Amino acid sequence: MDHNNLLLQAISRESLQISLNHALYDRVKRDFFYDPIEINYAIQNKEKILDELEFELTLPENYQQRTSFCYYPPKTRLTFRRMIYIPIKDLCVRYSFVHTMAQYIDSRFINNCFSNRLEKKNSKKYLLQEFSEISHPKWCIWQKENADKENILLKTDISSFYDSVSHDYLLESISRELDIPLDSRFLIIFDKILKVPLISYSTSSKSINSKSILRQGLAIGNNCDGFLANIYLKDTDFLMKRIKNTEYGRYVDDIRIFAKKRTTTLNAVRILQENLLTKGLNLNGAKTELAEDTESKLKLVSKAGAYHEDEETQKKKNKLSAKVDKLFYEFEETFDPIPSFLDNFEEKDSRAKDYCKFISTKDDNDKYKLLKLEQRIPDHVFTLSNIIKKWQGASKHASWLLVETAFHKKVSKESRESAKKEILSLISSTEVSAYGKYRILHHLIKKRGHNRKSYFEQFDKNEKDLVYKKLAEYLTTPSMELNIISIVIFCQKYTSIKNVKREVKQILLKQKYITEIPHFLETDLNYLNFIKILDESLSIPNQEKKT
Repeated sequence: MDHNNLLLQAISRESLQISLNHALYDRVKRDFFYDPIEINYAIQNKEKILDELEFELTLPENYQQRTSFCYYPPKTRLTFRRMIYIPIKDLCVRYSFVHTMAQYIDSRFINNCFSNRLEKKNSKKYLLQEFSEISHPKWCIWQKENADKENILLKTDISSFYDSVSHDYLLESISRELDIPLDSRFLIIFDKILKVPLISYSTSSKSINSKSILRQGLAIGNNCDGFLANIYLKDTDFLMKRIKNTEYGRYVDDIRIFAKKRTTTLNAVRILQENLLTKGLNLNGAKTELAEDTESKLKLVSKAGAYHEDEETQKKKNKLSAKVDKLFYEFEETFDPIPSFLDNFEEKDSRAKDYCKFISTKDDNDKYKLLKLEQRIPDHVFTLSNIIKKWQGASKHASWLLVETAFHKKVSKESRESAKKEILSLISSTEVSAYGKYRILHHLIKKRGHNRKSYFEQFDKNEKDLVYKKLAEYLTTPSMELNIISIVIFCQKYTSIKNVKREVKQILLKQKYITEIPHFLETDLNYLNFIKILDESLSIPNQEKKT
């Protein structure tokens, strides 16, 4: 393949335009965090952004990425996941390079590589297939079909997959797939794109760390990187597919191996682990398990010579079917409004996530016993509040359910009022993670419907004032997402940008440690002119400033 033509394709205005739309859609609909100010600016200034990117890429070798930042959504109640927020211009370029590669490589993946596949029908809207409508249902159906045919299921996943990806190995894989040299201009520039410049807060000092470079791993939190993960594991997938008497499938880092014999399965997982180790990866031992379905496969021979299952066997649950992933709407468990796990902190986050699913999944046919909006009572509000505080791995979902309960017309007035009180309590609680507070505020201020109104606008003056009083704290908390959402709310509080800048500056100058909040957004927030007025405070981060 001509690597020069490949580069020209990736930096063409046509590709950048499509990729900007892909990036904006994913950022708003799929990512764990987005900045409304950045998104609104990008939507209103698409042509300007494309003009600027074309200029920056006139000499692609001179292209320099802006600084990205890290944020940390809870993964469980005890651990966090590092995610990387790439400024929209650089995200557009990243998407354009991935989009260019995907057009040549996606068709070469095995069919049982289910996630992050190139979207073909709605290619102008999505880069990759919609996971909830296409890729995840296919993954679940494939497992069900094999659970009915096979006796053994091995479930496993790759430990810290995205964080462990070697840039060198990834570039070598792309070089092989596109048949271009490692020293081609396309791969030299893409190597620069992989090495994202980062800033993040230090939890211990509560100040900004010095800028660093991402030298290993993918940028978690950006949807296009899922396709790069598929390239990384392409030869692994083909190796596993060739193993006789097994059925292999993968969804991101989740792997399933079906077989009829235990020895066949164990041999397959040994081959898998050996291959992963050559890529700097390994299986997660804690999440590797073997399910053997013997009872449901037992058959007796009747006197007539026909095969049938005895009555007891028919009643037994298929162990393999119980282990496979379920479709999003398939949920059969029910919970009391205040569930038993609430008093047991040792319960896994999965119980809290299941509770959220139970009270949120749409069930138009009443096939599954799921809670309807009008059935939500104050006890459900109490449970959601406790999940946000104690099972923080489920706080992303729980925060939306709480806000929905506070404002949806189908919910009783008593439950709505209860939810509003909990919201105002949670945004001040030290038990709630910074990300949990951000998600609540995000849902409150998000513009919705044809009239573009937010739930926050339905608060009375006293309720709004309680939120406004927290903004100074949020602006100076060591959490990028809280810093940014506080600026967004300031912009809604004041009609004048001048007043916003004055208020923000006064807050920052009162702090012992100066924070660097809008610095990385310099290019995208020029229209607000924050940087000019805050340069005095922001140019020397981590320094004490006398008031």
